Parts: sequence; structure tokens; C-alpha cells
Amino acid sequence: MNYIVLDLEWNQPLSKEAPSYQKYGNYLTSEIIQFGAIKLDGSKKIIDSFRSVVAPKCYRKLHHHVKRLTSLTQRDVDAGLPFPVVVKRFRKWCGPEESYALLTWGYDDIPALGSNLVFYQQDISWLNPWYNLQVIFNDQEGQDANQKGLSSVIEYYHLQQNSQFHDALNDARYTAMIAARLDVEKGIQKYPSLVNPLILGVKGVAPPLETVRAQEIPNKKAIFMMPEFSEFHCPVCGGKISQNIQWVRQNGDKHLHLASCPQDGAFLLRLRILKGSGETFMAMRTAEKADEEIAAAYRVREAKELERAELLKLKKNAKTEEKQEIPS
Repeated sequence: MNYIVLDLEWNQPLSKEAPSYQKYGNYLTSEIIQFGAIKLDGSKKIIDSFRSVVAPKCYRKLHHHVKRLTSLTQRDVDAGLPFPVVVKRFRKWCGPEESYALLTWGYDDIPALGSNLVFYQQDISWLNPWYNLQVIFNDQEGQDANQKGLSSVIEYYHLQQNSQFHDALNDARYTAMIAARLDVEKGIQKYPSLVNPLILGVKGVAPPLETVRAQEIPNKKAIFMMPEFSEFHCPVCGGKISQNIQWVRQNGDKHLHLASCPQDGAFLLRLRILKGSGETFMAMRTAEKADEEIAAAYRVREAKELERAELLKLKKNAKTEEKQEIPS
């Protein structure tokens, strides 16, 4: 079994008001501009590498932050290859799907690659399974569950930093150096017990059964009142199974809801709210099949959010009572 250590860099729209974002932002928010990968054999020795720059189609002008971070230039990306061409070459370089395991540093790369593949109507089944080495590192080195920066772990192992970070191939090589110090095979076997199945990507990348989008929404409160996001019909049989949805906050502007169809089983809904043009917002809701593991994790998250809401309510009531007791 080989290991493919993959790292990606991507571009972003210049602003929420940019015409390109208004055209594509509801479908693609991060456009991949660089692939870097290292192929390791079963003993975790480097046997090959892959690097390619991708010419962006949606967000063609390189964002100043991306330019500074990656050291890529506008000329570099303009001379890049089309995304479908790079993906085809990369998959050929990886070899037969059953011959390797896909490794990344962090949860971001594979979901980003998945969204780019979906945008180009490309197959995404080959992305499964994949493994976040941060999780394996935290477990085997007795670290807490917080995500660790690549550079901090390179320092942790006292490894040489001869190459610039945020170059896809360099970061893939650094990640491979970390992999060489871990029991990756053992980590992969233990992996399902180490991750939260509600986090996008840890169960694998699969196209949602349904995606609903809306834009030019005046405020966030209005999103939760819209039928698109307050009601849900089973994507299999079409029956109405949820109304007046009470969303559970996952983090930030990401929310979850577990719906159940008597005929077709449980579905996990994900709602993501994005800044639109001007003062407006965009929202995207997806639906995916939910197994018992996902359902159980959702119930834990729901209980924590209910507890958090109750604590906030108690604090608010306490402050109100304090104000009422202060003599005028």
C-alpha cells in the first residue's frame, strides 16, 4: 500500500461585491490553483512527487493575500493548466485507487477538492477514503484535539525547514516528513474512533443528495424563515418530513438538522450562510444520508447547544435582575 500525501493551494474572489463572486460564489468559493503531492511506499519512503499549477476559471485574478502567502504570481496561474487536465494527470500519477491511501494535513483540502470536482462535474468517488494526519499525530503524540499548524509540528519534531511553506509541493513534503514519524497504518485502523462524524469530510466526500441555494437575502434572520430552509421534503420519496426547522449551530454560520423519513430513513441537513453583495447574504442547504453514528453525534451536538442556550438565558436573566435591583 502506497500513501499519497496531498496539499492544495486555492484562490478566492477579490471581494464579495466582485462580479465573479456574484456569478460563481453560490457554487464555488475557493478555486484550486496548485496541486502538490508526495508518493510514499509502504515503509514511508518517498518514491515520487507531483506538482502542477492550475489556471483559474472563475476567480482569474490572484487575490493579494493568496499572492503573498503562496508566492505564486499572476503569470504563474495564467500559464497553468485547466483543472480537469490536472486532475486527470494527478489520478494517473496516483495509480489504481486500491493501491494507495490519501493523506492530508487538516480537514480543508479534500472538501475543497471535492467542491471543485463537483463544479466541473467530475467524479469524486476516488477521494474516499482519506485521512487527516493531524488527527493521527494528536493521538499518537498525546496531544489535545486542537488542530496543529504544519510549521509547529515540523518544529515539534526538530525537522529542517529548508523550503517555503504554502507551496503545495513543499507542504506535501513537510507532511510526508511527519508521516514518516507516525505509525500511519495503525492510525488509519483507529481513525474512525478518533474523529467526529459531523465534521465535513471525515466520513468521506460524497455528493449531497440535494442542494438548495438562495441569494440576495436581506438578513440572517430571514434565512431561517424561508421555506427553502425552514421546511424539508425527503429527496427520495418527496414526502414533507420537517417544518419549522430548529437548526443546531455547528460553528460560526454553519448549522445542522437531523430529519427522518418513515420510509427512507434519516438525513443530515447542513446550512451554510455566506456574505453576499452589499449588505445581503447567501445561503446553501445540503442533504445527505445519515447513519446511526452521524445521528448519535448530532444528538450530542444538539444537547450541547441546548445547554449553551440555557446558560445564556440564565446569564441574561441574572443581568436583568441586577439592573432592576439597582436603585434609581
